[in-house]
Amino acid sequence: MKPQSSSNSPPTDLSMLSASERLNLLQHPTPGILKCIESLAKLYQEKFEPDIENKYFNKYQLMFQHLYGEDSLLPEAAHGYFVLGRASHNSCQYIVAEQLYKKSLDIYQQIYGEGADHPAIALLYTEMGRNLGRIPDYSAAKQYLHMSLDMYRRIYGNNSDRADIADAIGLLGCCVGYTGNYAEAGEYHRADLEMRKRMHGENSDHPDIAMVISNLGGNYHDMKEYTKAEEYLQQSLNMYKRIHGEDSDHPDIAAGLNNLACNYYSMKEYTKAEEHYRLSLDMYKRIHGEDSDHTDIADELRGLGKTYGEMRDHEKAKIHLELALNMYTRLYGNDDQQPDIQKVKQYMSKYQ
Repeated sequence: MKPQSSSNSPPTDLSMLSASERLNLLQHPTPGILKCIESLAKLYQEKFEPDIENKYFNKYQLMFQHLYGEDSLLPEAAHGYFVLGRASHNSCQYIVAEQLYKKSLDIYQQIYGEGADHPAIALLYTEMGRNLGRIPDYSAAKQYLHMSLDMYRRIYGNNSDRADIADAIGLLGCCVGYTGNYAEAGEYHRADLEMRKRMHGENSDHPDIAMVISNLGGNYHDMKEYTKAEEYLQQSLNMYKRIHGEDSDHPDIAAGLNNLACNYYSMKEYTKAEEHYRLSLDMYKRIHGEDSDHTDIADELRGLGKTYGEMRDHEKAKIHLELALNMYTRLYGNDDQQPDIQKVKQYMSKYQ
């Protein structure tokens, strides 16, 4: 199941910039231009144009390094490392993201003090927790998410309804669920949903509400209440389609199709599972690029592989699992301890 999120090539390849572009950036760097470049990168991320997005993040990195160097202790430098960390996370470079987030945290703590409460530090803790959940290191992720939530509440009060507080609560629910504490995870998700509805309206169609409904569906799936899970997951997918458009290619819709596929697989409804995995795979390829390496695409290949195995189509199972393994290996390296690689090899062992 894909926990859905309200936030999402590492920005280190500067070869996409021509010599004249680099020279122009270096001749006229200002913090204001840097902020504009950040905004443009986010805009193209939301429009799912990764080539243009990466080009702007490359520009951002080049100008950031020129403006602040390695040893700056300005808040703008801390924010810059945060931006680059989030870009690395979004391109599945989780170890790189962790290093950049730690650099950002170190600067913030030197500026404001190690025990200081500051919204930028609270947000950074949230994103560090999100990233650690993908490595995965759930114990450390929970620690950072609790630190974030506690800091937000000290800053804004225990009764504040805010998106940043809700984000930390929802991520805690996902993280706790991954460690098998499904009842506690459900409590976090319900608290998240109640806060989102107070913020956006009880009957509103809003991406954050659809996200939490999906996460509740995932929680029921984990508790093996598959019929209830299907109800929540379908409700979430329908809301995303109303928000983004029935025929839109959007990561929220692709993730919703994946989550229904996972649930149908658990219900042993393999024909429905295959259909939804295929729809999700095709959409992710249109979003990320037909030949792109991305965990979203690898996850769907793995889902199709294990589904074909249960359908006794062992040839298709081997083909899809090998495609998934090769993609995970290109993304993570030859790491037999990496959970996704371990899962694929476990499935593949049935067909040796």
